[in-house]
Amino acid sequence: MNRQTYLDAMGISRWRSRDAAPQPVVLCDDPTSLAGEPLVNEVLHLLGITAEQCRFANRVVAHEQVIWDLRLMNRPHKPGILYSAPLPQLRSGSEAKRALWQQIWQREAQ
Repeated sequence: MNRQTYLDAMGISRWRSRDAAPQPVVLCDDPTSLAGEPLVNEVLHLLGITAEQCRFANRVVAHEQVIWDLRLMNRPHKPGILYSAPLPQLRSGSEAKRALWQQIWQREAQ
């Protein structure tokens, strides 16, 4: 497991230069469950991002660039962010996958 994941789990923020581009963030209820998940890797690949470039977290820190939100809770939708059902529902249900692929397709069409 990656050291950054331990820091994230403990709620410790890392120092980052202000000049650096924001790190893409994938939000989910259990960040450790996404490691090495083929479906997650495929979606990130379609977005032109690798899993190593992302931070997986259960909450967002100010000024981070959220690219995908897989959390169960209801939240207001913001433009430019993918919203989907949590990973277990994506694995088992075709309707949840269909809604996610539709969002990816619309994002690419823009």
